[in-house]
Amino acid sequence: MNYHGYDYATVQIGEQCWFAENLRTEFYQNGDSIPINLSNSEWTTTSSGARAIFANDSLNLIYHTYNGYAVTDDRKICPINWHVPTDSEWNDLEISLGMNPELSDVSGIRGTHGDGLKASSSDNPSWNGSNYTGFGGFPSYGRRGSDGLFDGGKSKNWSSTNSGYDVWLRNLLENNDGVERDHDNPHNGNAVRCIKD
Repeated sequence: MNYHGYDYATVQIGEQCWFAENLRTEFYQNGDSIPINLSNSEWTTTSSGARAIFANDSLNLIYHTYNGYAVTDDRKICPINWHVPTDSEWNDLEISLGMNPELSDVSGIRGTHGDGLKASSSDNPSWNGSNYTGFGGFPSYGRRGSDGLFDGGKSKNWSSTNSGYDVWLRNLLENNDGVERDHDNPHNGNAVRCIKD
């Protein structure tokens, strides 16, 4: 799948087709630029879509992150016929991997199906999962917090579903094979995976 100059691997998991890598577009679907290189104070106060790359270094493109305003923007950041998954679509993915459907509305760490979504030691970038699904999740080093500062070791992926002021997401964990359902302040920068319509 080619989108705005980048080729993305895709993977079929159950009845869903996903990007098998994180989105790294610089543009909304209509061609409008998504702002980058915001200062810490600009990042903290903006209520518009924005993106960040750790250390503003093009070598870190796989660690592209977007704030919650970008993922819920009407101009859309995924390609035509693709979209940022809803909270319900993340649930469907987890259920297809063995999560009890009764946990769909529960927040926190659920099940042990995260192992198959995490990259393995032989993948690049590597992690501590089995990656039997081909999803290839990895920690988004350079995640940008709501204070504008970068931190590492988080594998948080946005949904497009609001939770009050916040936005729902999924987090793969370093020391646990569950998948964490949580919500995050839209001022934070997290990774995005696209799912086919």
